[in-house]
Amino acid sequence: GGRRSVGSPWRYSHIDDRFRVTHPAEGKIKVQRLDQRIGWGMNLQFTCDAKPPTTPPTMTATTCTVPFGPSPYSNAVTRDLDPSCSCALQAADLPRRGGRRSVGSPWRYSHIDDRFRVTHPAEGKIKVQRLDQRIGWGMNLQFTCDAKPPTTPPTMTATTCTVPFGPSPYSNAVTRDLDPSCSCALQAADLPRRGGRRSV
Repeated sequence: GGRRSVGSPWRYSHIDDRFRVTHPAEGKIKVQRLDQRIGWGMNLQFTCDAKPPTTPPTMTATTCTVPFGPSPYSNAVTRDLDPSCSCALQAADLPRRGGRRSVGSPWRYSHIDDRFRVTHPAEGKIKVQRLDQRIGWGMNLQFTCDAKPPTTPPTMTATTCTVPFGPSPYSNAVTRDLDPSCSCALQAADLPRRGGRRSV
């Protein structure tokens, strides 16, 4: 909003000058007066639509490695786990595990057919229990699980943008720079989407 010339009771919002708004190129805006072949003294300002930002897709890991380690004395062990990691029931069985048995053994951990059950007793916890025998294990147990996609809260972005175009006392049509994120309709500078002051 605003005022016309000093002393005038008329508000700019009641002046029925009519305009055409176009985008002649990226990052440019052109305003042309239509009701008369002259310029305008008002400090032209109007509202346009804000384009949503273009966000490139984020590539995230689809798997996570759980370095669980050995359990020489217990058949079932619960440990902390990154909450973004989600493991299947057979995640610690072949072929999703790797590592070596005890130091000095020529056997590869990947060839040992120990069998396990993997569960999540609570958020941020993982439990591994050996199933093929009621004893612990000496291998440095390590296996692959699924990485949960991150939970991203919705981003609130502005839906409109204000274009402070200004006056044009000498020209009927003017082109100026514009933020490329702003997109204006053909009648954006007509009532009721404009506001501002005339020249003093």
